[in-house]
Amino acid sequence: MTAIGSARLETGIPYGSPFALQAMHCRAERSSVRAVDPRLERRMVRAIREAMARKDTLGGVFTVFAVNPPVGLGSHAQWRDRLTARIGMHLLSIPAVRSVEMYNTAGGPKTHARKP
Repeated sequence: MTAIGSARLETGIPYGSPFALQAMHCRAERSSVRAVDPRLERRMVRAIREAMARKDTLGGVFTVFAVNPPVGLGSHAQWRDRLTARIGMHLLSIPAVRSVEMYNTAGGPKTHARKP
């Protein structure tokens, strides 16, 4: 998770480094809320408890990444066969998901990413 309510990850995701992504994944696996940073986890848990006390709910943001996907995955010719369309379809099939944003970072920083 990179955000729950107002508790948001303050540093960027290191998309250009597979080793850093793997380390973030390992930290998220150990977290009760799948946060990638222990300080962020504490802020997220506090936000969840405050929302529960108000009998309210919170939205969240999560990041999904693939490291070294095979070349030629998906199709550029048919909309229904495009990898982005298929990923979006599967993510939007989760009842709580309301939107999907995708970037092709191609090893560069997210600020230079282009939307597919």
